[in-house]
Amino acid sequence: MRSSLCACRHLREFRLWNALRAGPNRLSSVPARSYASISAADLKFGQPLHETHAHILAAGERIPVTPGISALEYATRRAKLAAHLPDNAIAVLASSNIKYRSGTVFYEFHQDPDFFYLTGTSLPHSALEGGNVLSTLSESYPDSSRKPGWLLEVLGAGKTMPLKPVLNELRVFKSPAEVGNMRLAGKFSGRSFTNVMRRNFTKEKDLRAVLECEFRLRGCDNSAYVPVVAGGENALSIHYVRNDDILRGGDLVLVDAGGEYGGYITDITRTWPVNGKFSPAQKDLYQAILDVQRTCVALCRENASVSLDKLHDIAEHGLEDQLKQLGFDLSGRALETLFPHHVGHYIGLDVHDSPGYPRTGELKAGQCITIEP
Repeated sequence: MRSSLCACRHLREFRLWNALRAGPNRLSSVPARSYASISAADLKFGQPLHETHAHILAAGERIPVTPGISALEYATRRAKLAAHLPDNAIAVLASSNIKYRSGTVFYEFHQDPDFFYLTGTSLPHSALEGGNVLSTLSESYPDSSRKPGWLLEVLGAGKTMPLKPVLNELRVFKSPAEVGNMRLAGKFSGRSFTNVMRRNFTKEKDLRAVLECEFRLRGCDNSAYVPVVAGGENALSIHYVRNDDILRGGDLVLVDAGGEYGGYITDITRTWPVNGKFSPAQKDLYQAILDVQRTCVALCRENASVSLDKLHDIAEHGLEDQLKQLGFDLSGRALETLFPHHVGHYIGLDVHDSPGYPRTGELKAGQCITIEP
C-alpha cells in the first residue's frame, strides 16, 4: 500500500515532506531540497517560521509549524485521516480564498479550519490531496464547500463522499498540544475580562474596543469572533453584535467574547453590573445561574458518563428549580423563552468546533466543550 500527500498552490505543485501511511519514523528519511538557494531565516514573506519569528515559534526537538504544534503532529493528523479512508480512496481539501470587501480592499484572511488542522498553513488559494492508492481511484472524499475547476478534474467520474464526518471524528479529540494552546487562549482571555471588569464604561463600543485590545496585549493573536457587548435589555437578544448602545448605571452588561491563540479559540460569557455593584435582585439571579453552571462543570469528566444533551437537561432542571425559588412564573413554555439555546458546544479551531458532530454521545477525555447556561 502506498500513500502520498501533496499540495497545489495556484498552478504550481509542491510535495509536502511526509509519506502518510509510512508512519512518523519515515519523516526523517525524506531528502532535503538540494536546489534551495536561500536560507529560511532570510525570508521576509509568507507564513512565519521559527527561523524568522523565533519570538512566536521557538525551535526545539520538534520543529513548530504553528505556535505549540509541531510539524510531526500535523503529519500524524494527515496519517490518521488517510487511515480512516477505504482503499482506493483519496481526500481533497481546498483552503480558504482571499475575500474582498470592495475592489482591491480585502478582508482579514481566515484559513479553513479543516485545512489548517491538517497542514498548519495560513496560505490562501491552496489545496491538499492525499489518500490510499492501490490501483485505480474508486472513491473521493472532497471538501464540498469549494470546488474549483482543477478539483473537478482531480475527482473525475469517481464516487464522492463527504469528508466532514471523518474530520469531525479526528478534530473532536484534542491532543495535549491543542489543549495547551486552548489553555493559553483561555488564560489570556480571562485576564483580559478581569481587566475590563475593573474599569468603568459608558458605551458598549468602548468596552468592546478595550477588550479586543486587551486580548492582543495579553498574548492572543486576535479575537476569536465578533463579540457581544450587551447592556441592559440588549442582552435579551441572542448574538447581539451591534455594540453601539449606552451602558447605564443600574443595568447589567453581558459580554460574550474570546481570544484566539495559534488558531485555537476560547468562548467566554460573563455578566457584571455596569456601576460595579449588584442590586439584591441581580445578585440572586446571578447566583442562581452560577450554581447551575458549577453543577454542570463538575460533571465534565469521562467517568460522569454524560453527553452534551444530558448536560443540557441537567441545566434546564437546575434553572427551573432555581428560578421557581426566586418567584418566577414558569408556566407554559416560559423556560424555553428564558433559556432558548443549548447549554454548550464543542470548541477548538472553531467556536462551534466539529460542526455536525452529535451531542448525544457520552463525553470522552480529550473533548473540549463550553458550559454557558
